[in-house]
Amino acid sequence: MSTNINRQLYEACRDGNLTEVKRLVAAGADVNVVGDFYTALSKSSVRGQVEIVRFLLDSGADVDQTDGGYSLCSFSSKINHFLKLCSYTALYFAARNGRTSVVDLLAFTGVTVNQTCARFVEQASFFSQMVIIIFVCSWTPLIVAVCYNRADCIETFVVFGADIDAVDVRQATALCRAVRNQRIEAVRLLLSLNADTTKVDRRGRTALQIAETDEIKQIFLEHDKLTVTTKI
Repeated sequence: MSTNINRQLYEACRDGNLTEVKRLVAAGADVNVVGDFYTALSKSSVRGQVEIVRFLLDSGADVDQTDGGYSLCSFSSKINHFLKLCSYTALYFAARNGRTSVVDLLAFTGVTVNQTCARFVEQASFFSQMVIIIFVCSWTPLIVAVCYNRADCIETFVVFGADIDAVDVRQATALCRAVRNQRIEAVRLLLSLNADTTKVDRRGRTALQIAETDEIKQIFLEHDKLTVTTKI
């Protein structure tokens, strides 16, 4: 019976049915239920269902809970184990999908803004064939927002304590990722928020040295001029 009601809660969150969510929680459903890969909170965050997210949090949902991790039965058992280490929070999904209102709500609730997606990435680094997943799993929510071109989430993360110079498994900061992916708005915003331009990635390159377009190089030039003028 409990399993059934929990599944119903997950489906109500998926469908955006706040009335049913409230009814099921009142009936004893687990607000931290994990459904098809997502937690109830993550599924609501993915879809930008602010009121359901708010209700789940008010009802005791764990804001930092991670999902069950990927499970791909066609892979070997060792790789499948690695994938399960790549677990994501509601904040990751909100940032990836540009759900700014949900990001704001989760931040106000006290979510861990520097939590990466994987709990044990360093133990799985020998899976060279899984290199892309390792990169993604080492991203903080700020880097996620940059890589998915969600510039409107960036300032919220920084205001609520995100480490603007945190690095991923390749020692790349959010600024380096913004430059590499040619996220113009993100580059401007990160520079305005005092991202460290001297940080180097695993290959010893600064964000400016990674830049391939004249437009991005010009942004750095303008930032340098502004910084010098401000100091004077």
